[in-house]
Order: sequence, then structure tokens, then C-alpha cells
Amino acid sequence: MIRVTIELVSAISGRTSEIGRMYITNDGTGDSDVGDYDVGVCRRGTTAIPAECGGIATSARGGRVLSYPRRAYNVWRLISRAVMSAFPEERKTKAGRAYEDALTPEIIRGLKALVADGHPEPDEHMMAAYEWLMAAEQKLEEAS
Repeated sequence: MIRVTIELVSAISGRTSEIGRMYITNDGTGDSDVGDYDVGVCRRGTTAIPAECGGIATSARGGRVLSYPRRAYNVWRLISRAVMSAFPEERKTKAGRAYEDALTPEIIRGLKALVADGHPEPDEHMMAAYEWLMAAEQKLEEAS
């Protein structure tokens, strides 16, 4: 289990106070390379583990991170995805929607081929592009 704690540190007194907490738990369905995670954001003023993460507390928000490539990225990428899964309304910008709406199955297949064939050892950016394309392809399949 990963516990993400956000603290506010006063610049004047140096006093620290916790202002947010989130738990991320491996749901056990992945393997050593790819994992699925449950996300629970604690309600304001509580630190109890939310039900989504194996506890009994009611969460303020919950989410899931699916098919996360554990060995490809550091933990901050997982935390970022966990936050976005719990707050999906923050993900959609006008530009992001326009870009996703412009994709067609043919464009996605072409871009995937470039990503897959262009680099024998993909870097972090290529892996992120490939994952994004896979997700976009799945969205198109679900929509049709």
C-alpha cells in the first residue's frame, strides 16, 4: 500500500498540518511488470484507510489505475494517474477533447505502428505515447 500525505508547512512558524491523504493499493491482479491499483482519497479531516483500499472508511473519492507499467516509470507517475482517476473532471480540457475527437481508428493504427516499430528500446515518452494510443483505441472500440 502507498500512502500519499500532503502537509502544509507554515513559512512563519514551521508548524506542519496534514491537509490531505490518499491510499493506493495493488489489487493483486497484475504481474511483476504491469499492475492494477485501487485508489481512495480520504475525506477531509480523516486519515482512515478507505474501503476502496481495504479499509472500512468512506472515501471522498475513489478510482482505479489499470495496466500500470511498474518497471517503466517511477512512483510519481503512478500517483499522478491515481489522482486523475479519482478526479476525472480535471483531465478533460477543451484542447484535450478536440485532440481525442480527431482520432480515427486508421490514425491510431498508424501512430501505434510508428511507436512500436520506430524504437527498439522505447524511452519513457514513447511508452507514454503508446499507452495513450492503446487507451484511445479502446475508447473508439467501446464507442462503436
